[in-house]
Amino acid sequence: MSFTVSVEAGYASKLATHLPTIHGGQAVFAFLSGLQYYCEVDDDLDSELNHTWREWFKHLQTHIEQPLCEVFQPLADCMWGDGGGLGGDFREDEYEWYLKRNSEAPMKMSEAEFQQFIQLGELYWSPIDAVIANVKLLIELFKTLKLSEVEGLYAAEHMIPDFEALDETLGIFKYYGYRTIRLNFS
Repeated sequence: MSFTVSVEAGYASKLATHLPTIHGGQAVFAFLSGLQYYCEVDDDLDSELNHTWREWFKHLQTHIEQPLCEVFQPLADCMWGDGGGLGGDFREDEYEWYLKRNSEAPMKMSEAEFQQFIQLGELYWSPIDAVIANVKLLIELFKTLKLSEVEGLYAAEHMIPDFEALDETLGIFKYYGYRTIRLNFS
């Protein structure tokens, strides 16, 4: 399955854009998914591949003074996935609009499920300054460290351009006064 990232800025008045890279942010998704796994899943539950990922993150941790999961918490906190199947960007009171936009969908959410989904999505916003600091730190680490390539997680030729595009996008949103962002993976 292939994911793209949509960078959403604002909260009440939202603006969104896709990353202008060949892979559409797939490397950002791979890194954040791996980080989330590293931070939330116990070592003893690792498969062979996940053990390789965990060792990669442990190596990265040796180059950061603070705990990795704490340092990158703002970036992890804004990771949201609507799956791309919602058919639009909706507010809690727009259930009827959701139904019209998704009239051909084989499965539709009930109104209660729809409202719960919208409320859940509102939890995944982070301050733009903290996310920019995280992204800049990652770019610096990716450029200065000789990190080994790990299938499905890290390849410098994809990771660096995706994170640089994310940094540029966040800089534009900040320039226009947006203070919160969310990364929507679909």
